[in-house]
Amino acid sequence: MGKTFKIPFAFDKTGKLFDCNTAIKGIDYFCQCGDIVRIRGGEVMSDHFYHINETECSNESAIHKAYKSVFLQQKRILLPDICNGKEMLEFDSVELEKKINDFQPDAIGYIGNDKYLIEFAKTSYIGENKLKKIKRANLFCLEISILSDIKTIQDIENHLTVLKYYKEFIHVPTFREFEDFKEKERQAYIALRIKHDEEITAKDNEIKELKRELYSQKRDEDEEIISSLEKGVYLTFNKFCKNGAKYFKNRDLNLIAFLNEKSILVKL
Repeated sequence: MGKTFKIPFAFDKTGKLFDCNTAIKGIDYFCQCGDIVRIRGGEVMSDHFYHINETECSNESAIHKAYKSVFLQQKRILLPDICNGKEMLEFDSVELEKKINDFQPDAIGYIGNDKYLIEFAKTSYIGENKLKKIKRANLFCLEISILSDIKTIQDIENHLTVLKYYKEFIHVPTFREFEDFKEKERQAYIALRIKHDEEITAKDNEIKELKRELYSQKRDEDEEIISSLEKGVYLTFNKFCKNGAKYFKNRDLNLIAFLNEKSILVKL
């Protein structure tokens, strides 16, 4: 068997919301689960709605639906901080539990053609998957944490339109034009970087080729001089002087040839 909960809110046949201060004893009302509830209480027990039949309904579900009902009537929400120059959002119209793309917010407020998503949470808050969908839709979203001590319709109205606390910006959309500009800027930067890298690579290759040419030229010159020395009376010992010059020596003739970058010197 289920459990009978003391719930603070109920609805009449037309869907109008009542709390324990506005309901009348002896009249049937309806819980958010659809079952009949009545109000009772007195000197010993405070007034509250109770189910005629035991049910699996929860107090949290009743308050959650009451928040949505009050918002539907009020069509106003005080923001936790100024956003886009606004501190209070006043909507032209409100829809509850209407699906957008592949997800369903608790409520949608409309200001002109702009949509504002409103979520009411007690224990189940917006998860990572739903957050990605909200950001992909690029819609404003505010999450309101349901207060645990809510007892009356006035309490909910105060939370929505007077208190700034227990409210959180989930997503504030950027203008599509700005997103397009950022994408163009990103593409321009990538193109500029590619061009810059190509120019640097070309310059590096040019320098490397010049070094190869200079090295080849120097090597040819050295080989030509060394060859001429070796064909004459000199033999190379492939040794170097302290100043970096190469020297060649013929032991029989006691001749030494010094070779540096500028000249060749022969000594007896």
